[in-house]
Amino acid sequence: MTPSAMAPHQAHPDDTGFDLYADQTVYFAPFETKRVSLGISIQLTKGYSAEVRPRQG
Repeated sequence: MTPSAMAPHQAHPDDTGFDLYADQTVYFAPFETKRVSLGISIQLTKGYSAEVRPRQG
């Protein structure tokens, strides 16, 4: 993790995913897309996968 990164966490015990956070302030224009640094890395066990999805709600 970078010094400015926030660790992923679950907001509620029954959540199926983890919240992720940008490690810097990022501004978006309407309909703009950007790559955003999270300041973290993960290592997955063989046979597992991870997805990044938009926030629900």
